[in-house]
Amino acid sequence: MLIYENSDEIQKLNELKNYCQRYELLEKSHRLRPRNIIKSYHFIGRKEELNKLYQIANSTNNKFKVISIIADAGIGKTTLINKFLEEYLKEREDIIKLYMYCSLTQSELIPISRSILEEANRIAKKSIIKSSILKINQALKNPKNLIKIIGFDIFKIIEGVKVMMERERTFQIIIDEKKQKPIEKIIEEFIKHIITLISLVKGEFVILVIDDLHWIDEDGAMFIEDLYETLKRRNKGLLIISSIRKAEFEKRRKLLREDEFFVKKLFEYVENGEKIYLKGFDKDLLSELIEIATNIKDERIQIISEEIINYLSKEKEANTLFAIETFNLISDENFSQKYKTIKIFEKGKLNENINKENIREIFEKLKEAHKKSYAEIKGEFDLPSFAVLESRLDFLKDEKVMGNLQKNYYYFLH
Repeated sequence: MLIYENSDEIQKLNELKNYCQRYELLEKSHRLRPRNIIKSYHFIGRKEELNKLYQIANSTNNKFKVISIIADAGIGKTTLINKFLEEYLKEREDIIKLYMYCSLTQSELIPISRSILEEANRIAKKSIIKSSILKINQALKNPKNLIKIIGFDIFKIIEGVKVMMERERTFQIIIDEKKQKPIEKIIEEFIKHIITLISLVKGEFVILVIDDLHWIDEDGAMFIEDLYETLKRRNKGLLIISSIRKAEFEKRRKLLREDEFFVKKLFEYVENGEKIYLKGFDKDLLSELIEIATNIKDERIQIISEEIINYLSKEKEANTLFAIETFNLISDENFSQKYKTIKIFEKGKLNENINKENIREIFEKLKEAHKKSYAEIKGEFDLPSFAVLESRLDFLKDEKVMGNLQKNYYYFLH
């Protein structure tokens, strides 16, 4: 998202930034980190959805296809996409994968530049692996030797994108870049790099992952349209896999301005494309996930899962993220000590004294302890709350860490 100085958007962002800073002063430091039994890499179910992604990808070739994963936040859109890419790309070194994360705080072109660099490095490493140890040692000492191994084209991309990324560490630098060079020129350079990468791997199509497409800006959408048209002229395909929150998509579509031509066009592609609607986990899927994560087979896990679902939702399914974090919370020894409840686990096994009655007692104490949050499970976040949350998530994404144990640990129970 490109925002000009002294605009209304900048003023609003500054107000929200100040709100975040005031909020930060109230945060408690040195919070104990809960023991996460279920980790982010655990994946379960979604076989039908994975199969559909495979079918779409296998039929792309030189065509243009769009498939959208639609669900509320925390259901598992990104996890599903990452699982598909992990499996599908294992045997497909001829596919160039690009990633675009749409947010309110940075240009969508920054993750695109990172993607280009990652793909260039991937191709370079493949060339280096084929070379002898002697050649690798020579390459490390002399850039000219490295060029001989990986090729001048890939070397030029890596060095060029590195320079660009150094200048684009924040969206403010993107603004300065726009003043110096038209956005069309920046997009043209990116697409030129992408075409070079495709030719190097002899690929038929590009996969473009768009996270939170509903927040995309006009420049990001312009890049997508230009990429599509360029690939089409070269008889190459483009597969767009996007994650979308339905409510946010509908709101954004109604508020689109006349000058958001490329965003409108992209939204039309989404509406006419394939869709996968994700639901949260039911008790069976949650039980299966817990069994895999703990390596424990016990019928009482079904009772725990059922109580978690009942605690979080009036439906048969609950928000996947909330269900996982609720399980992690009640399984933590700090929780049982603080609220004087029975321990879920003893010596790496399910506590032999666990039964339906004391599991329900745990959730009654959980409701009481988090009465305010529990009452708002079905509610909506206001803008300042969202600003606080997004600032935290952006920090974690940028730093690629899960919190700083010397300072604060952020966890959410809603």
